[in-house]
Amino acid sequence: MENNELLATKYNNTHIFVFIYIKKYLFIFRNALNIVKDDLIAKVDELTGEIEILREELNAMQQSRNKLRQKVSELEEELKKTKEQVKQQSKRLFENIFCFFFANTS
Repeated sequence: MENNELLATKYNNTHIFVFIYIKKYLFIFRNALNIVKDDLIAKVDELTGEIEILREELNAMQQSRNKLRQKVSELEEELKKTKEQVKQQSKRLFENIFCFFFANTS
């Protein structure tokens, strides 16, 4: 019986040692996972902040683009009016020169 008790004690001690070893390993592994989790949360927060900044910049650029498009439209309209004025003035100038030329030749 003594031999069986000794074997049982060794068996139990081995199980306890294995259990302690596994528990220690799991504790270290859990801590490592927590570090990785914290790093990932920090990275997500950082990227979320960057996304917000980029969205604001994009919005500002879109507003600027819209203002520039409006300005281009206004300038195109002004150019169109100026071309029409130049055309009308050129026509009047030609008519005046034509009238002046024929008025002096008669």
